[in-house]
Amino acid sequence: MRIASPLLAVCAALAGGVVTAAQRPTFSAVTDVVRVDALVESGGRPVTGLTAADFAVEDAGVAQPIALLPSTAPLSIATVLDVSGSVTDDQLVAIGHGVQAIAGALGPGDRQSVYGFAARPRALDPRTALSVDRVAEALRRSGGAHTALFDALHTAIVRADRGSGGALVIVLTDGQDNGSWLDAQAVIDAAQRHETAICAIGLRDPSLPTPRLAPVAAQAGLRVLTALTERTGGRLVHADRRTALAPLFAAMLHDYRQRYILSFTPTGVARGDGWHPLTVRLRGRRGTVHARSGYWTR
Repeated sequence: MRIASPLLAVCAALAGGVVTAAQRPTFSAVTDVVRVDALVESGGRPVTGLTAADFAVEDAGVAQPIALLPSTAPLSIATVLDVSGSVTDDQLVAIGHGVQAIAGALGPGDRQSVYGFAARPRALDPRTALSVDRVAEALRRSGGAHTALFDALHTAIVRADRGSGGALVIVLTDGQDNGSWLDAQAVIDAAQRHETAICAIGLRDPSLPTPRLAPVAAQAGLRVLTALTERTGGRLVHADRRTALAPLFAAMLHDYRQRYILSFTPTGVARGDGWHPLTVRLRGRRGTVHARSGYWTR
């Protein structure tokens, strides 16, 4: 999973928070309803029991009146698995257990899709998730030397059958890419347009005590995963190839179900197509809010 040199430039741009600037508001009204999924954490655990009054939302710097919607609609969950490089049979089995953990936690009407990728993404037959061995064998056929992370994520996002519920992508990878046609910004744009949160399990070298001591390429991969998750309202957790993956996958889906769905009709912001930066924070409460950084009007 080596990183291509152009990715370093992408990482630097993302780390600096480069986003297409929105035009200065002209304070006319926009009538479309905007939905924002917000996960609130404190001490690594979801915060429950909040109300609309506990949130403050700004659209292009303008405070918005918000409502809280129920989160009972079926979900679309895509699992995107990096099997490039030298993945052992034991690791493939551990990944298979992770896929099964999600399959076992699906609710009525939820939809699960699974992708393995190296040089290109490969969608697994939905029936494959019924067997750990079948997942491992299907992923073995998806492996290879190159890594097209961005292409795989983009495919999973645009192919998802979102329906009326939320859309979640859980990706297992080290964040390095040396084979995609697309870049990280294209993935972020697609996720924001399709209202999809990206959660990542970032793989790291088990011999290193912290990610900061990783080689330059690995640190660049970490920055990519940080940008992908932060700007789409997801989370990033770290693991190595010895970590039991099933609990991590199950916890990500469980935590996503604890999200709050905030809704507002933009008031006092510029009319027309374009990018709208969002700020979501808590009022008088402690906690970290994970929410997408903005939305596009079409």
